Amino acid sequence: AVEEINEQLKTVSSLEESEPPLYVVDGKLINCVDNNLDPFSSLKTSDILSMEILIDSASIAPYAMFCKNAYSGVILIKTKDGQK
Repeated sequence: AVEEINEQLKTVSSLEESEPPLYVVDGKLINCVDNNLDPFSSLKTSDILSMEILIDSASIAPYAMFCKNAYSGVILIKTKDGQK
């Protein structure tokens, strides 16, 4: 039981030290250059049409070519305005 808890703590601490995931809103890379950009600061939740989280290497590979944050995962957000 203690070993399992220690393993979970290692996982949590490594996640906290990693880069934030890459946010892609309507095809635009949001926080690739500046990790402090919050994609939700300019979005209303009512405008979000869908969100998809990519974490496997095959899915993030196209984004990782452009931004190292993709290695922490990619969050794809489609908005109602982006569908026009």
